[in-house]
Amino acid sequence: MSYSVSIKQSALKSLKNITYADRIRIIEAIDQLKTNPAAVACSKRISRLRRIRIGLYCVVYEVHDAQLTVLVIRIGHHRDGLSINSFMRTRISIWQIEATHKSEKEI
Repeated sequence: MSYSVSIKQSALKSLKNITYADRIRIIEAIDQLKTNPAAVACSKRISRLRRIRIGLYCVVYEVHDAQLTVLVIRIGHHRDGLSINSFMRTRISIWQIEATHKSEKEI
């Protein structure tokens, strides 16, 4: 069973700013997610989000088992606070803003 891998535009932009040698290592690690995204040795999992660490960099990704897809959400240096918890806090606050905005439209 093979998964397809998609990379968000913002993650791709971050990847372009990384040195060539590190970029190759990150791309190889992302490529390994195609075969089995759950079998990555350094993965941490909270809900559907997962994180792998490749040297000094981290990749946050989401697995959709029903569609057999992996979505790479964020790539960055680990010192930048690239954690799933901080990402989830940001995502939840965005959802709250969107929900508030939708409820205001209904009124």
